[in-house]
Amino acid sequence: TVVTNGHQQPLPALASILVLMPVFVQAMSDKDIMEQVEYAIANEDWEVAEENYRIAVSENTEEAELFFWKHTANDTLFSSKMALILGDHYKRACNYNKAHVFYDELIKLQPDDIDALLACADLKAQSGKEKEALELYERVLSLDVNNLPANIFIGNYYYYYAEKERAEIEHSYSKLRVPTKMQYARYREHINDLVNSDYAKAKGYLQRVIAQNSVRLFCSKRYFLYICS
Repeated sequence: TVVTNGHQQPLPALASILVLMPVFVQAMSDKDIMEQVEYAIANEDWEVAEENYRIAVSENTEEAELFFWKHTANDTLFSSKMALILGDHYKRACNYNKAHVFYDELIKLQPDDIDALLACADLKAQSGKEKEALELYERVLSLDVNNLPANIFIGNYYYYYAEKERAEIEHSYSKLRVPTKMQYARYREHINDLVNSDYAKAKGYLQRVIAQNSVRLFCSKRYFLYICS
């Protein structure tokens, strides 16, 4: 209330309206930005569409997601770009479950796009989904046999598991107090099989890495000595 000529008068409803204004303005702002994205897509102005969609994702991710699913159902040309933007957004926020959803959508929309495959594979590797990452990196190599990130990952993948298996073989053999000739022969056979399988695979991929300029930064001294031996 306000005092006028000694009498109390109720405040007009303006105060409550002002309290609600920020919410109303925000809702209008979100609506406006999505309308701008829609308009840019309709006119195939992809640069403007991307710029505004990035703003939308940062300001109201939920609304941007709903917009994505609506347009993906219609298979618009811009769907893959939206999937990448959303995937990157959730990856930066460390929301890997959500990031996986949109990166998976991305490679459904662009199954032969190397950048899309690499983005998805990198996330799988970071999330501990190594076998899924391996499959994606192999798909990259089917498109570009000399792709550096794919060769680095796959080479290290096979080398790591070869080293792990070798350690297990040697540990088992070391527990034999007096190995027989048969046990020694079996031990050597297992090591040779490993050298001719996972170690050989690792060597092939990492040799491609070594063949490219500035790649020795990615290889440990041990890798380098092994590959060049």
